[in-house]
Amino acid sequence: MTQPTLRSGLFALLGLVTLATAAPAQTTVPLLARLSGAQEVPIVLTPGSGLGFVAVDTLTNTLTYRELFQNLTGIETAAHIHGFAPAGVNAGVVHAQALGQPKCGVWAMTPVQQSNVIGGFAYFNIHTTTNPGGEIRGQIDLRPDQGEFCFGDGSGTPCPCGNNSAVGDNEGCLHAPGMGGRLVGYAGPPLAPTPSISNDNFVLHALRLPASTFVLFFQGTVPMNGGNGIQFGSGLLCLTGNITRLNIKATCNGQVGLPEPGDLPISVSGGVVPGAYLYQGWFRTNPGFCAAIPGNFNLTNAIRVVWAP
Repeated sequence: MTQPTLRSGLFALLGLVTLATAAPAQTTVPLLARLSGAQEVPIVLTPGSGLGFVAVDTLTNTLTYRELFQNLTGIETAAHIHGFAPAGVNAGVVHAQALGQPKCGVWAMTPVQQSNVIGGFAYFNIHTTTNPGGEIRGQIDLRPDQGEFCFGDGSGTPCPCGNNSAVGDNEGCLHAPGMGGRLVGYAGPPLAPTPSISNDNFVLHALRLPASTFVLFFQGTVPMNGGNGIQFGSGLLCLTGNITRLNIKATCNGQVGLPEPGDLPISVSGGVVPGAYLYQGWFRTNPGFCAAIPGNFNLTNAIRVVWAP
């Protein structure tokens, strides 16, 4: 069978498939910030909101981010990462960001700065003409809270061309030297660790991907091969059962999220009812470790989510 293309072949294969908790990574720390006016000091009444996706590389002391927003009451005038202070306390600027969105950048930190970021003492802040001191703010302090499985580290099904990732990195099969795609999920706060259909703020975060590629997020109901996955392209396909294609998103800085501002909630796009669902990301590589395998695509690990009403 030839390998599928991004839009048609994979969808067809997933259609055929439909018929037919781990420790965090040691070298990369994923974090999420939910931006709102309620976090500003003093509080700002605004319909504006946003999300900031962060990956901290603890070996190189770098922070990469992807940040998006919506419904600001004024024109954006500045944006920064501030530090270091807990939620409810203001702090100075430690990194300036470009205007517009998505904001995609890299901040080279000192070890002390990195420790403060991982400790939850930094925040995103977007300033506008109507709120010069900041209209929406988000503490960078949310950790993944959903169960991860189907790692490409050789602990289950081996990766297709010996491209196993490192044990403990909790990611998919390698697509570049020392790097596999990782998928995590955030339900909190305040409902962690159980996403709620009636109050859906669940977010998927794919990181450690190629700097610029497309990611298909999809949802399933049954773990493939007992949760070990099967070889598929240059990675492992971890899901089967009732497959739903949620959205295709473009990465920047090797990161992307779902939903992002403007996207449907996952409970809506996935047609979710109370119970357990599985999620994974499929992405293009160019060409990746398995150049001899047609298709040039790979997958993240998978996560399991139990939805409450």
